[in-house]
Amino acid sequence: MLRAGILQPCEDLQVLCDLPANLFLAAFIGSPVMDLYEANLVSRARKLHLGNQSVALQDEVRLEAPYLASCAGSTVIVGVRPEDLPAAAEGVSSQILEGTVDLVEALGSELLVHFGIDARRVHAEEARTAEEGEDMDSSVFSVVGESVARVEPRTPVRVGERARFAVQPARLHFFDASSGEAIR
Repeated sequence: MLRAGILQPCEDLQVLCDLPANLFLAAFIGSPVMDLYEANLVSRARKLHLGNQSVALQDEVRLEAPYLASCAGSTVIVGVRPEDLPAAAEGVSSQILEGTVDLVEALGSELLVHFGIDARRVHAEEARTAEEGEDMDSSVFSVVGESVARVEPRTPVRVGERARFAVQPARLHFFDASSGEAIR
């Protein structure tokens, strides 16, 4: 696959989906595409702030991405695939992402729930690229639309109401906000 005349990493499709090398691949592979947000790593990369919500990052996350610790105290881009945001079980209060439902698409075997949170959404496709003769930097990312979660077909969600989704920290993807490259 080419982007701006540059060959992008070519792997098995599932590998590209599970381990995208950069924001371009993260945003290109999958339907619906990966949700991408600006986030702040705090507490020596033990916690991730998405807007006013927080997600604890277990040791296994930092072991899989050892460079993440060096990004503590800075802004990163975090990605999550819609299929990795199941509806949160009743009574669960940790590792939750909560948002207001904007749209529910019933597809028979699943629901696509479009929801908004207060974290800055990032859209890599609209970024300036090297083909324009400029390096990527944090100013090239634009804020767009809502997030999407893929949930079970009988999940009780309604437009205008708040919905809660279980975040699986081991399934999060981290990208450098300046270069767009994966942080591993």
